[in-house]
Amino acid sequence: MNNTPTWYQMDHIANLVNEDLHDLLVLATTNGIKLQKKSGTITVHRNDLTRLFEEISRDVPRRRHVLTKSLLPHLDLPWAKALKGIYEEDAAWPASMSPQQGEFLRSLIQNINPKKCLEIGCFIGASTLWICSALEDCGNNGILHSVDLYGDKMPFKHIKYMFLLDALSYIQKRLDEAELSHRNIQHVGHSHLVGSQYDKLIGDELDFLFIDGDHTIEGATGDFLLYEPHLKKGGYLMFHDIYPEVCGWDGPAHVINSIIAKQPGKYQFVELDTAPQNYGISLIKKIAK
Repeated sequence: MNNTPTWYQMDHIANLVNEDLHDLLVLATTNGIKLQKKSGTITVHRNDLTRLFEEISRDVPRRRHVLTKSLLPHLDLPWAKALKGIYEEDAAWPASMSPQQGEFLRSLIQNINPKKCLEIGCFIGASTLWICSALEDCGNNGILHSVDLYGDKMPFKHIKYMFLLDALSYIQKRLDEAELSHRNIQHVGHSHLVGSQYDKLIGDELDFLFIDGDHTIEGATGDFLLYEPHLKKGGYLMFHDIYPEVCGWDGPAHVINSIIAKQPGKYQFVELDTAPQNYGISLIKKIAK
């Protein structure tokens, strides 16, 4: 079921981009963007969001992931070209996994050769393509299950240009370009809802689990407790954004420190620094059920 809103409240958008509401209304009307009052609140139609954010961010300098420090510019392969396209999007920085982190993830998958993988949180598809490209190279029937709301990606931390409409269609397009659609199954919905139907939707145990969704303590803990029991003995779990002082989120670190680190007979884990932003990665091996 598609829960994407048709109308977006302008006061909410003003808060997201840290702009005065009155100034934002003037900007919209000056540029011919139609507004409509609904239930006492001024709203903008979803079809006009792209134009609105283009005007909001017109004079804002863009930041990008630096591809020259990765292998991507040197690879003339469909998956590499698709990933380069993702990293060229305004929405990619800083929330998308960096190319350096992506190369680590891809190498990990190539080494552990998993048959069934699951990621929670896809954003605009960078991690999805890194994992699927590695599964393709492994040459087996490996599949990645991806769980996300797949809605419109709105500005984050007042980064005014970080916007992308319809993440699901966008990711599917990039997977087609990468010739990797056969490696990915998308589950559209809240991770807790999908997890509650795990046996029906996903089935067998996991070889690799990547948790990168809701980064709050409640969200990360809930995802771990719901999906970790489906990770087989000898399987690997990875958390992204484990350093709260850098990434601004406490959830992944809480799970590692409060649950995983307190069960040394069940897990082996290491925390890794990452580049260019040291948000950190934790790699965990499940050594006992």
